[in-house]
Amino acid sequence: MPFILKFFWALAVLVGIVNYAIIRRRVTKLVDEKQELADGADQILLGYLLFNTVPYALLALAQFAGGYLHPFFIFTQSLTEPFVLVSVAVLIVWWILLAYWIYWKDGARKLVAYELVQAGNEVGVKLVLGLALVGGVAGLLFGRMFFPDITWLFK
Repeated sequence: MPFILKFFWALAVLVGIVNYAIIRRRVTKLVDEKQELADGADQILLGYLLFNTVPYALLALAQFAGGYLHPFFIFTQSLTEPFVLVSVAVLIVWWILLAYWIYWKDGARKLVAYELVQAGNEVGVKLVLGLALVGGVAGLLFGRMFFPDITWLFK
């Protein structure tokens, strides 16, 4: 099994940490220029770090604890298996929390204010997130329905 598939979620955690370091430098420079953003900078950085590492860490734990060899176990294994069920629940809870923060807790405005997105404005952030959520749910459903045996990818 290729290294990248076996450790996909763990690598995603590392990418999240590297992105956090990059974003932290950008936000620090922005706060130096716009002092009014100083109060919420630590909170948004912590949220960025947690949202870009914790779900992936939980998925990595589920993959390793369940003994699965690839990240596609979410699609290929039965939903009655506890680690698959936990993984699907992690995804769903992650999507719900993200949608709640963006749409109802002023997250879109904060992402724009701290220049953490390229969407340009709040409407763009909400539109992109909406499309991403539809794509994520469709991908999960499509993968579970049409790719119950994805092992052909690894031959």
